[in-house]
Amino acid sequence: MLFVLRHGETEWNRLGRFQGQQNSPLTQRGERQAAAMGRLLRDHLLDPPTTPIWVGPLGRAQQSCD
Repeated sequence: MLFVLRHGETEWNRLGRFQGQQNSPLTQRGERQAAAMGRLLRDHLLDPPTTPIWVGPLGRAQQSCD
């Protein structure tokens, strides 16, 4: 099974700005979205502690993964 998830909402997303390789932090809504993604993965992965997870290098992706 493969899950492809996007980062949570960022300040720039909320403002309708394109980020490209720039970074802006997650909003409170984005943090809630990231937590919801974590619960989804926890509930659907067969063995969460040993399942490999790949995450992009940008801060918003790292923050969402954390």
